[in-house]
Amino acid sequence: MNHRNDKNIKATLTEKAAKVQQDLQESAGQAAQKARSKAEELAEQAHSKASHLTDQAKEMADDLAQHAKTEASATYDQHKKQAADQVDKIAGALHQSSQDLRTHIEEPIAHYADMAADQVEQISGYVRNKNLDDIIHNVRELVRKHPLLCMAAALMVGLFLVRFPKGTQR
Repeated sequence: MNHRNDKNIKATLTEKAAKVQQDLQESAGQAAQKARSKAEELAEQAHSKASHLTDQAKEMADDLAQHAKTEASATYDQHKKQAADQVDKIAGALHQSSQDLRTHIEEPIAHYADMAADQVEQISGYVRNKNLDDIIHNVRELVRKHPLLCMAAALMVGLFLVRFPKGTQR
């Protein structure tokens, strides 16, 4: 009987060990599932926060761009009258030069000086009457339609700006 009790005890212990093993496996499976669920939840929260921060950054960038545009427009408006007045002075000087040329019997050259003065006056009126958005739009259109002409003009202006100070120093 002792042998039978030993077998029963052994069987009972084996059953209990199997039950403990099964319980441990179930607990481990549940813990793994909870960990996966928590990881998915945290990943979703992180994605949501990142998306929110991205939206905030875009909004801030848009606000800054709008502020910069408003400031540039205000600065342009403050200085456009001065710029137009300076361009008018250039036109006046060209007209005066054409008159001086006429007194020295240089009519063909005087005619070209008057034409240049008229164009400069048109530029003055354009600067005086257009807002910054209109000018930017028109410049973009001009560059889009005539890129080589604009590059050549930019080169000429650059050369003039480099040479002009050297010429006035002599």
